Amino acid sequence: MSRFGKIFLGLAIIGVVGGFAYRVLSEAKKLLQYCYEFGGASVRKISLDNIDLDIILNVKNNSKIDMAVTGYDLQLYVNDKYVSTIKSYKNQIFSAGKKEPLRLRLLFNPKEVLKNVINFNNILSFAIDKSKIIIKVSGYFSVNAGGVQVDNYPISISSTLAEILAPSPETT
Repeated sequence: MSRFGKIFLGLAIIGVVGGFAYRVLSEAKKLLQYCYEFGGASVRKISLDNIDLDIILNVKNNSKIDMAVTGYDLQLYVNDKYVSTIKSYKNQIFSAGKKEPLRLRLLFNPKEVLKNVINFNNILSFAIDKSKIIIKVSGYFSVNAGGVQVDNYPISISSTLAEILAPSPETT
């Protein structure tokens, strides 16, 4: 192969690799711009000593490629007081361009929450006004998309209990 042929082949390879890298990076940027919001909660079991529930986050994958959440390590706070840690290491796929629920299983002792989170002088106002109870989930997700693994991607979302318990406009 002539010197000119080698240079042309080298430039062609650089062009193909560069175009592919640009495509992957543009999709990765869209993946990092996914949307999430509280979707509500569902109770599995409730007693005086244990509450087992699912917190539902609605996740919208804005990219053109599927995304897999491969794990998460999140902390739940009520009125800025730590309540519980939520961890999972199982895969959940989020299809390209779709909004899908992510169920976060939460176990905690309600007596500890009452003792550590809610001031007993204000317990009646909290019971009446759910907008005074702020629920926050923050921590890290691990995500795989298009063969690229991103570990410890930060997330933080907060909402009032009144907003979480309000019926979704999609279901009414």
